[in-house]
Amino acid sequence: MSKKELTKSDFKTLIEVIQKVLEPHKRQVIFLIVFSLIVAVTDAFVPLLAGRIFDSIIAIARGEDVITTGVFSIIIIWTILKFISDVSSWRINTDTDKLGTRVFSEFISSGFSQLLF
Repeated sequence: MSKKELTKSDFKTLIEVIQKVLEPHKRQVIFLIVFSLIVAVTDAFVPLLAGRIFDSIIAIARGEDVITTGVFSIIIIWTILKFISDVSSWRINTDTDKLGTRVFSEFISSGFSQLLF
């Protein structure tokens, strides 16, 4: 048996099928994309803020003058961003599971309806 090579037309057909299957769920897909962007942005800032917190702790340990309210404000911002990221990730996971189940069941029922009718 020889393996069939994938061509551009195969990928084009795949994209068309995915678009057709996801068309009724366009609003939910856009919602998931927006939440994914929110998670990406907040996850990008969390390590930056954590680094600044550690830099402030090291500066305090060295005896340098550091404004502690600045450190606490960074910790508060970090906590808020981490909370937003975790809640958004949780929402993405639950909505993705729901969408996947719904699309799969619609796809299977559509296939059986094509066989029966």
